[in-house]
Amino acid sequence: CRPSLSTLITGHYAHKHGVTGNDPSPKYAKPGSELHNKRRAKLITHLDQFDTLPERLAKRGYLSHQSGKWWEGSTGMRIGELVWLTWDDVDFERNVLHIRPKDSWRPKSGDQRAVPMTPRVSKLLSQLPRSHRWVLTAPRSTKYPHGGHQIAERRQLVALKRVLKN
Repeated sequence: CRPSLSTLITGHYAHKHGVTGNDPSPKYAKPGSELHNKRRAKLITHLDQFDTLPERLAKRGYLSHQSGKWWEGSTGMRIGELVWLTWDDVDFERNVLHIRPKDSWRPKSGDQRAVPMTPRVSKLLSQLPRSHRWVLTAPRSTKYPHGGHQIAERRQLVALKRVLKN
């Protein structure tokens, strides 16, 4: 999945963009280990050397939405993990995102883990307002006049599909 996504987003084949798998081989580093996380971060940062399709479109005045697979390809996080991400989970000092259980939610794997942030992800997150608990929040609405409430995973997926259709 990640090599194909990287090809679509950069316009280059895997031999050029360097993303040749979804994760580093578990043969050479145990998943979750520090070495595995470093290798995963290196794999993901290969994309930072290319202008991506959304960046090129933005330079020409187009607005593009980067979520779901872009986020997964840039961090290795599932969309559910992104929906449950709080500002307490974002560690700019150590440059990691902490995936950990909250309220009535647990990560799919059940395990806590630290996901390395690429420079692109760190920059994106540093530009977001930190006025609410959740990193991604819904805008104001009649039901939620103050905004800032958590976006439901289902709603996030519906929004992503709508964007992809256009």
